[in-house]
Amino acid sequence: MSFHEIPISDICKYKDPFSLFSKGGLTVVESNGQIDPMTIGWGALGTLWSKRICTVYIHASRYSKVLFDQADRFAVCFLKPEYRNQLDYCGNVSLRDEDKAAKSGMTLVRDCGIPFFEECELVILCKKVGQSDFDPKRITLPQIASWYTKEGPHTIYQGEIIKVLVSD
Repeated sequence: MSFHEIPISDICKYKDPFSLFSKGGLTVVESNGQIDPMTIGWGALGTLWSKRICTVYIHASRYSKVLFDQADRFAVCFLKPEYRNQLDYCGNVSLRDEDKAAKSGMTLVRDCGIPFFEECELVILCKKVGQSDFDPKRITLPQIASWYTKEGPHTIYQGEIIKVLVSD
């Protein structure tokens, strides 16, 4: 399989940015020789600091957070529908317990030094430019604030989009 680059502004020609994350995606990050694909259901595309940004949210309890804190680049990937089992696997297993990238049954590839999977239909390659934690005390909807009473907040990672790839 091969990929071709598209202009960042053309993402909406391939996927609706408002439903992009609703069926789940993967973040793929590498740090200290470890590659961690993690299933995500939250994300956003937009402009921040006059840059085109992809934002992802990672819970403090996830091992992926440790790697994201250390890494300076990451990929946000959307798998083809027939790879739903692999998407679920990457969300149910921790890199603490096993090498998800190797055991996923998918083919690891790289662009700009950033790992992702050949089985993706859309890949957003990002350079990390910021991160911060949600402050649960500032969330105004009680039903959402209650999500953070047990395990604490998500960390918000902002990545400047450096390249967008679609499968051929």
